[in-house]
Parts: sequence; structure tokens; C-alpha cells
Amino acid sequence: MSEENLVIDKKAVGLRIKQIRFNKGCTLESFGKLFGARKGNVQQWEKGFTLPNKKRLASISKMADMTVNELLYGKENLNFDELFEKIMTRPKGEIIDLITKLT
Repeated sequence: MSEENLVIDKKAVGLRIKQIRFNKGCTLESFGKLFGARKGNVQQWEKGFTLPNKKRLASISKMADMTVNELLYGKENLNFDELFEKIMTRPKGEIIDLITKLT
């Protein structure tokens, strides 16, 4: 299926943005300032009411070390080799934390 045919789940994108913000230890206001957005904008993104513009999507993705497509559509489309490579290039402590969160 091509990307043009994929529907963006705004609520799922919002949850990913919220997780990125939490992982970086930011408040709504401080996270918004990083991207030239207001606290209210970040709330709208996280609730899935709106999406950040293209420039902000790119910046948020870069901050989270993911692609814009991963931010918009999730990582389900990664094949095993890509997933393994992404995991194994992380520091050992991060891998252990990730496994702990998944279990």
C-alpha cells in the first residue's frame, strides 16, 4: 500500500508526540517553545485534534530519532532486520529499559 493511501490516525500521532515529550522531560509549554508553538497547540496535537505542520513534524521526528513516516504511521512497517538494527545500535541500558517497558 502506498503512503498516499494510508490514513493518518491523529490520535495515535498525538500519543506518540506525548510520549516523545514525556521522554524528553518537557512540559507542554517548554515542548511547544522548541518548535515555535504555544502550549495550546501541543495540547491539540496530543489529543489528536490537529497535526503539527510539516516543519514541526520534521523537527519532532528528528528530536525523537525517527522518520516523519514513523511519527505519522507508527513503526509497524519495519521489517525484523530494520527493527533489530535499530535496537542493537542503542546503548545497552536503553535496550534493557525498552525490554522492561514492553514486558
